[in-house]
Amino acid sequence: MGTISNIPENNSNIQGSYDMAQVEFKGGKVHISDMKDRSVTTKDLKEMTMTTYARMKIPPKMTDTALLRTAERYLSQCSDSGYPYVTYNDALVHTIVPELIHRLKEMSKQYQANVKKQ
Repeated sequence: MGTISNIPENNSNIQGSYDMAQVEFKGGKVHISDMKDRSVTTKDLKEMTMTTYARMKIPPKMTDTALLRTAERYLSQCSDSGYPYVTYNDALVHTIVPELIHRLKEMSKQYQANVKKQ
């Protein structure tokens, strides 16, 4: 996949979606690509206004805690189609992702405990 500099000038649709991956933060506009990976905290997210395009691109920029909290919040908004889950989407949303979140939280706690010991 090419970088934005490789996009033909006449392809305004792609350029438009690139331009829309900006967030309003601390009184200015910042493009997602200008943010450092794993630097956006939960507090930062609460202070940002962003488009859907930016929301799709921001997860790599979130800290681990912000990513987990965002995943939990999104998961809480998913509707439950009932048990048993007959589609992969339902199984992921209602079985796999909650378990992943649970395990990641456990791993994070263990990591923090090990860091404190050092």
